[in-house]
Amino acid sequence: MKAKYKFDLFSPSDVLSRVAAVNSYEVLSGIFLEVPITINNTAAWQATINDNPNRRDFVLRDQAAVEKTQETELSAQDKAVGFSGLVNINQKHGLAELYIFMDPQYLGQGMGSLLMQCTVLYAKNELNLRKINLYVFEGNELIKDGNGPRPNFWRAPTDNDFGSQMQARNIEWKKASLFMKVATMTSQSNKDGSVTVAITYNLPGV
Repeated sequence: MKAKYKFDLFSPSDVLSRVAAVNSYEVLSGIFLEVPITINNTAAWQATINDNPNRRDFVLRDQAAVEKTQETELSAQDKAVGFSGLVNINQKHGLAELYIFMDPQYLGQGMGSLLMQCTVLYAKNELNLRKINLYVFEGNELIKDGNGPRPNFWRAPTDNDFGSQMQARNIEWKKASLFMKVATMTSQSNKDGSVTVAITYNLPGV
């Protein structure tokens, strides 16, 4: 059975869909882009990203929407409904920044979460990145329901670690990473429009 959604690299045929999505109020109010966003400047931007090793740009395509429009001139490439990317990629240190936005018609349907998951998996499995920074703006609910930032005190043991029994001696730090509980969470609005969030965790065993 054909999958309903397809995660893919951004291509020239996605330009029209990206321009339509990014020019909506819902998207422009949540990201920093130089306006106006036009087809010509987006096409020119797309031509520069293919050879840029410091970024990867992606789309999420709704395959069901493609099937509904097969009698038109639209192709599968034209049905991008979500956009994400990894920018400022630093392979040496395993770092990158992430952006994501959806076509407003597809908000609230779980596609944003799917696109986020696919992007993070690509960062981990294809680029071997270890840390990704995501900037969250007003109206974005990514930090709700346990989906916010979580500290991690554990890493995969190396051969030397096994030799010294580190995986056994420091097992409490792995438990702390897996089973931590939020004790308090506060937020503060800053003069520049950003918000500082402070979270205190209870760490079992440490």
